Amino acid sequence: MNYDTGECTIFGMMVYNTPCRVFSMITFSLGMAMLILFLAGRLRASFAVGIAYYSVTFFAAWTWALSAKVLASLGIFLSLIGLYSSPRDTETSRSLREATSLVIYALVFLIFLLSAVSYIFYFSWVCWDAYSGAVAFLCSLISYILIGAGLVSPLLWRKRLRIPALVALLPAVLFLDFAVKLLQFSRLLWALVAVLFAMELWGRCENVMRRT
Repeated sequence: MNYDTGECTIFGMMVYNTPCRVFSMITFSLGMAMLILFLAGRLRASFAVGIAYYSVTFFAAWTWALSAKVLASLGIFLSLIGLYSSPRDTETSRSLREATSLVIYALVFLIFLLSAVSYIFYFSWVCWDAYSGAVAFLCSLISYILIGAGLVSPLLWRKRLRIPALVALLPAVLFLDFAVKLLQFSRLLWALVAVLFAMELWGRCENVMRRT
């Protein structure tokens, strides 16, 4: 979904650009829905969506990608077992909104982590290539400080400080996106962050309205 010219196999046919992106977003949404329903305790619904997700993945995999087809087949098999052996619902403390927030946040943090690891281990020379002397040192120092602050984000999320957790990530994400151009899946990440902010603000407004 991050490429300018996408290329997808859909039921043996090759599609490009917008149709590929639409197909990718549908598949991505199925995968997200599977995780959200599972965390919310809707196990049978989760496994049913999982069957659809892995079935589409199986037929969409390139013919030479045998490992992808094997993994998709395993996913279909395990989802079928889960569907027929799980109760309809389970006791859970998470609502659908909370489960959605958790899944989206986990994906946002994963994208940040992949980008940060890429910078630290492979592209930390970018600041020294763009600048020189004290400015290059300052650029490098700021990058590590921002990434370090971003790594604190999960701790804030666990303490239910969700908006501060997102705020802790944003400076590092901005640096990785605009300063060094190393942010992975940038469009997807910014869309997810916007959705997550909206959900958390809406949740706070609901809590305030209930109290009043």
